[in-house]
Amino acid sequence: MISTIRWLANARLHFLGRNGIAKCTGLDVFHHEGVVELQPYTSKGRVGRCRLCIPVAALRETIGILSAVHKSAQNSNLVSGAPGAGVSSTLAVMLEDREKPERRRVMTRIEAASTGVEIFSHGYGTACAARGRGSLVFLELHDERLRIAVWADITSEDPTHVIDLEGARENRR
Repeated sequence: MISTIRWLANARLHFLGRNGIAKCTGLDVFHHEGVVELQPYTSKGRVGRCRLCIPVAALRETIGILSAVHKSAQNSNLVSGAPGAGVSSTLAVMLEDREKPERRRVMTRIEAASTGVEIFSHGYGTACAARGRGSLVFLELHDERLRIAVWADITSEDPTHVIDLEGARENRR
């Protein structure tokens, strides 16, 4: 069984597939052998070369999380995760160059949890992470000090920069 969900094209709705970033204008929802598959539609009305597979056994939890997001969404880019899911919230945004917005854009996501905040940008990564899984920036509380770790060189396993933020505390004015 295939169901199709369509919506109007929106510059903020994208997906990342085998051929890069494309506008998303809907989804095909398909059930086959205990798996639900979601495939995006492109702005050209074609099924995109991207697939998300969800086991039927995980649908109840997935629907619960999506329902909670639907009820609490105040910012259409902000997605709140379920407690214990590992990610408290994720913000996805297409970064544009302020000086030349018609030029290059980079899909970026920010994942926030109680252990830290990570920033990921499409096409950028770190030495020890699988493609698309390397966080470039990590904000954390380390030894009771707020700091930012930055990986500016994909060949380096360790952060290239660690910035201690204690000097920026409000009580230091």
